[in-house]
Amino acid sequence: MSQVPDAAELMKALQGLTPEQRAAVDSFLMMANPAIWVPQAGPQSAAFHSQADILFYGGSAGGGKGLALGTPLPTPTGWTTMGELQVGDFLIDPDGSPCRVTGVSPVQQRECFKLRFDDGSELVADDVHRWVTFSAAELTSLTRMAPAWRAKRRASRPSRISGNKSPAFTAALIERNRARAESHVPDIPRGTMRDTVMLAATLRTASGRANHAIALNAPFQLPELVLPIAPYTLGAWLGHGASANSQITAQDLEIVARIRADGFEVRTYEWADNQHNVLGLLQALRCVGLLHNKHVPPVYLRGSARQRLELLQGLMDTDGYVASDGGAEFTTTHQGIAGSVLELARSLGIKATLTKGKAMLNGEVISDRWRVCFTTSMPVFTLPRHLARMKSRTRRTTGFRYLVECSSIESVLTRCISVDSPSRQFLAGDAMVATHNTDLLLGLPLTEQERSIVFRREAVQLIGLEERMATILGSRNGYNGQDHLWRLPGGKVLELGSVQMPGDWIKYQGRPHDFKGFDEVAHFTETQFRTLIAWMRTDNPKVRQRVVAAGNPPTGPEGEWVKRYWAAWLDPNHPNPAKPGELRWYVTNAKGEDQEVSDSTPVMVGDELMQPKSRTFIPSRVDDNLFLMATGYKATLQALPEPLRSQMLRGDFNAGSSDPVWQLIPTEWLKAAQARWKDREHKGPMTALGFDPSRGGQDKSSAARRHGNWFDKVVTAPGVVTKDGPTAAAFVTPLVRDSAPICVDSIGIGSSALDFLVGLGLNVHPVVGSSASELMDKAGQLRFRNKRAEMYWRLREALDPTGPDPIALPFDPELIGDLAAPRYKVVTLGRQAAIQISSKDDIREILGRSPDKGDSVAMTFDAAIPSPAPKPQKRSWRDRLTSQGAAGWDQAAG
Repeated sequence: MSQVPDAAELMKALQGLTPEQRAAVDSFLMMANPAIWVPQAGPQSAAFHSQADILFYGGSAGGGKGLALGTPLPTPTGWTTMGELQVGDFLIDPDGSPCRVTGVSPVQQRECFKLRFDDGSELVADDVHRWVTFSAAELTSLTRMAPAWRAKRRASRPSRISGNKSPAFTAALIERNRARAESHVPDIPRGTMRDTVMLAATLRTASGRANHAIALNAPFQLPELVLPIAPYTLGAWLGHGASANSQITAQDLEIVARIRADGFEVRTYEWADNQHNVLGLLQALRCVGLLHNKHVPPVYLRGSARQRLELLQGLMDTDGYVASDGGAEFTTTHQGIAGSVLELARSLGIKATLTKGKAMLNGEVISDRWRVCFTTSMPVFTLPRHLARMKSRTRRTTGFRYLVECSSIESVLTRCISVDSPSRQFLAGDAMVATHNTDLLLGLPLTEQERSIVFRREAVQLIGLEERMATILGSRNGYNGQDHLWRLPGGKVLELGSVQMPGDWIKYQGRPHDFKGFDEVAHFTETQFRTLIAWMRTDNPKVRQRVVAAGNPPTGPEGEWVKRYWAAWLDPNHPNPAKPGELRWYVTNAKGEDQEVSDSTPVMVGDELMQPKSRTFIPSRVDDNLFLMATGYKATLQALPEPLRSQMLRGDFNAGSSDPVWQLIPTEWLKAAQARWKDREHKGPMTALGFDPSRGGQDKSSAARRHGNWFDKVVTAPGVVTKDGPTAAAFVTPLVRDSAPICVDSIGIGSSALDFLVGLGLNVHPVVGSSASELMDKAGQLRFRNKRAEMYWRLREALDPTGPDPIALPFDPELIGDLAAPRYKVVTLGRQAAIQISSKDDIREILGRSPDKGDSVAMTFDAAIPSPAPKPQKRSWRDRLTSQGAAGWDQAAG
């Protein structure tokens, strides 16, 4: 009987294996052990085993974990509670951006815990609610990776190069250490997802320190608002103003100067140089309802970051001070104002506390007193004497809320939600604590493929994939956070990638992958998707190549291409509809369009023999998730209003979608404009031609031909074709009719095209989107930040279906995507309110391309376009004879 080798002998044997032999052992061990991941029975299993080259899987909502129904939640416009939330409502994510609620669970009753943080804030959550926390060990690692800490440590350590070493030896040693340091850079800790039970079990370290901390939120990213009183002036009056009038007490002349900068006239009383009357403020205070009723109007608590900071500065300059330790404090006998200061600070990403005490005068208690305390490097004062005393740097603890208590309490009603923020997190509670909210795409790389890559649109969205894979594997072993590369058991490799901007896909060109996954595929552009899957290749012919896209129905026009790409399954009007899971084969014809063929047999397309690729769609709904079905989640989805009910419950790709907040042109208006469009044999006179030129790259030159309120189909050409003035003119000149003005983007690459068109004697109107606009909106209430905002807003007004004669647009998915992409906000321009819209670069981030077609249409709405010259009227023969006769008589008379 042979002797069984001990652990040391096994380790020695393993160390002698080649990499290929080690991979074989790993594969054998994987086969001998239970699978790391297996698909759920039903559609997920069908998708796992599908033979399609390109598979789309998904179409409905999932679920989250629970917070108490009474939990307050900050929103872009104020507050709501967990119990009041509905799908489609907006919350705020840890980055400070608005996020939409995409799912709401049934009310449930589970084991509950009360969590208390070091700033005094509290939350009630159930046992399975998830949090992204930093443990004490992770925080220590985070500190030691900071450049300042490392520099201080290096300076405090003696040199390790001792003895009489030559300069060459010393230089070589330094270079070796530097290279080793660069190749052994550890991952930056980003926190770990933990449920409430785990937080309670690991609340303290062995030494008794708090073991869990949650990072503070970033300042709320909200649009500028039109406010009746300038924020700083209002803050100064709330701090040291008379409740009955517009008088303010201020010893510092800087405060008076700042109020004057807000546009007010300030008169100082002769009898006291610290007493000032702010002219014009009294009427504004009366209109807002603040006289004899001091408080911060709620609208000021959701202004832009600049407006909220200015309000806080006015309050702090008058009623705040800097403590001996460099921390800022605000003291007041008005509880409501103290609460608003606390909320202002927290909305700016500052960790603040509120305490109650007694106000004393001559040794006697006269009232209650509230103190708001915080430490920050943000300039919450404008007074130089206060700024000089503030800390220029803050400790690490000011960036986190530390969990100091997590105790079991009597069960209360809870519910959970899901949100569409990149991190899947949202802010909860008065203190705005961050709280957390895809298995097929990760299961296939674990079990079937060799070299895989899974994409999310933005890099920040990869965190959710990292966390889910760590949960499946039970650890982060093998993961390189810098490269987003996971070395999996059996020699498999999974890469996580992102393609936010048009050119980002270039970095993935040439890399061999046998699997490409797309999470939330409707967030990608069609060009991004097609380009990335075109580069599919593998070094191992034995491994099957496949593409899997997962996601829900698109919620905006940018994702409408998904319906077209899988039209046989998703379009109810398709002439040859396909069943779920049925394979269909496609090639790309000479025009670059998809062409369906009968099977996988290679076909000739022009002069090229092409191999068809198969596609299919397998729908996934809430009924297919065994875990969610057990919670009654389906009943909640059934109670939702349309179109959310159809989108979330049935994964209906033909249900309507709601627009993002602040979308400039409603999608329904654009669809109505398409429905009004009919092709015309007689188009009528051309009134303007919008021309957005390009001369290279991925952008296209675009020409929009406007005939009154009817637009012809937009014509485009690749930028490489219109590379200079002559070629741009050659493209656009044949399109002009009736001496219509050609509206040309004349900045940058458009200037050469404009010069050449002018040289040809054409009617050219230069457009400069960044130039000032003197117009007002139709209601006469708002100005425009620039000419670009003016043109797009006038286009919006022309699309309004309630208008007298709304315009008609041709069916063009790319054009509709361009026009649905801009967002707007109302900003202050001088002393007036103005409309500002997304820049072209902002829209590139949304679409992944330039909005060339949309810009060319918008340019035809420049109010400065000259009216076409009236054509000379044709005169009758009687008029001509009369004219000639009159001329003859005049000559005879002479």
